[in-house]
Amino acid sequence: MSEKIPKASGSIFIYSREYIIETYGQDVWQQISDKLTEEESKFANSVCSPNEWYPVYLLNKVLNILENLQSIEDKKSIIPIVEYITEKDLLPVFNLLLNLKNPVFVLQNVPSIWNRYFDTGKVNIELSDSENNHFQYSLTEGTDENVYSGEAICRHGTVTWIKTALEIAGALNIEVIHSKCRYTGDPVCITDVKWE
Repeated sequence: MSEKIPKASGSIFIYSREYIIETYGQDVWQQISDKLTEEESKFANSVCSPNEWYPVYLLNKVLNILENLQSIEDKKSIIPIVEYITEKDLLPVFNLLLNLKNPVFVLQNVPSIWNRYFDTGKVNIELSDSENNHFQYSLTEGTDENVYSGEAICRHGTVTWIKTALEIAGALNIEVIHSKCRYTGDPVCITDVKWE
């Protein structure tokens, strides 16, 4: 029996590639592509659907190569990419359905939104205090970047997505803190969110 390979949504890959090409240029994307295996490069340069799923390790690999090529430290290359992905995914929805443009609605749906992007890991709401504008989440998932969502996604991607989504939803003075991390030895990731 073969083990299931954790996957990520095609929209993440499409928008990541689009952002990298628009920001760094086609030549940088080509350098990234050249460092992938032939099969990975074929997928990376194909026209994929936002609804298509691909192995999550490929996103980790692309981000790690970009970090090395651009000398970006601390896994932070993902931050502007996730801001771009969040805007591309949420702005059309919020513009169409204005009643969804609500910080509490966004935060109550973080677990299901995680499942829209990744078919691995489990996000739980540990604290839901909309009266005091405070939510807390846990993420349980493995730590092998060749299998699961990587350190960049863990430390910066999720935090950036939540912060950008809240900004789009009209929240102010947003504070998103990733206080525990599975990549630093904690059993689960913990993220606290506060806003006004």
